[in-house]
Amino acid sequence: MKKYLMVIYLAVMCLCMGVPVSAAQYSFAYSSAAVKTGTTSEIYIYKGKSKQDPKTFKWSTSDAKTISVTNGKVTAKKAGVVWVKAVKNGQVSKIRLYSYAKSKKVYFKSGNAGEVKAGDSLTLIPSEKGIISSYKSSNAKIATVSKDGKITAKSTGSVKITYTSYGKMKYTGTFSLTVSPSLTSFNVQDEMIIEKGDSADIVIERTPVNGYIKNIQYSSNNKKVASVTKDGKVLAQSSGYAKITVQVDCGKKEKKSKLIRVYVVDDSYDITPETKYIIHRGASLEAPENTLPAFEIAARKAGDRKSVV
Repeated sequence: MKKYLMVIYLAVMCLCMGVPVSAAQYSFAYSSAAVKTGTTSEIYIYKGKSKQDPKTFKWSTSDAKTISVTNGKVTAKKAGVVWVKAVKNGQVSKIRLYSYAKSKKVYFKSGNAGEVKAGDSLTLIPSEKGIISSYKSSNAKIATVSKDGKITAKSTGSVKITYTSYGKMKYTGTFSLTVSPSLTSFNVQDEMIIEKGDSADIVIERTPVNGYIKNIQYSSNNKKVASVTKDGKVLAQSSGYAKITVQVDCGKKEKKSKLIRVYVVDDSYDITPETKYIIHRGASLEAPENTLPAFEIAARKAGDRKSVV
């Protein structure tokens, strides 16, 4: 009885030890690949990490008119998609092949470059695509990208997202992304004194210096005195006083604002930097001629004529 049980035990052990060998799978290095029409490429099949002799397999293709195969060598005849099979010892390995005629650069709906802050996400929408598409990040520690083109920003830095799609053509595109830290605060000029007909730029100082700003909006409460362009240039229209509001969008519905007082003066207003003498004929109702507010405004700017215009 013991001898009988020992025989069964040894038989079972031999069977178990043989399973890994018989169950070892042949496979291609990739699940899919691309070949340009009119060219021949070789596809390799492996058993574990060991490259196999392609002549020991039986090869077939789902459409020989599109891509033919002989001993692991595939020839693309026209644009299309096929399945190539390699069979050995009853095991079937498959790879999907795409053949394309030409390559074409594409652009993205949001442009080919962008900026977000860490934690934000955006989805790339290419102008053209084929049957299958893929995206790849040059640095997954900074930003990752899904198979559908959704980018998730992880940490600050710069990264490139590469897009490849196969159809009748090979479509490629590159998106450059900057991931910036969150904006803590920002500053602008407290006030401006501008001569009528002149202009001055609003200067924004960020904290940190590369803090993320999604967009900036400028507005004037008195466009007849001072208007402002979408780029932050203040245009002095006529003598008087106006308030310019600067609002920055920091992303995810977070906004910050600052106010700039703008005084528009005519040619009768003058500052002499060398002597600090001030000639002032009045800027507006808030600072009429020869009043203390008028002289205080001019005095603060007396030594810095360049900041006036």
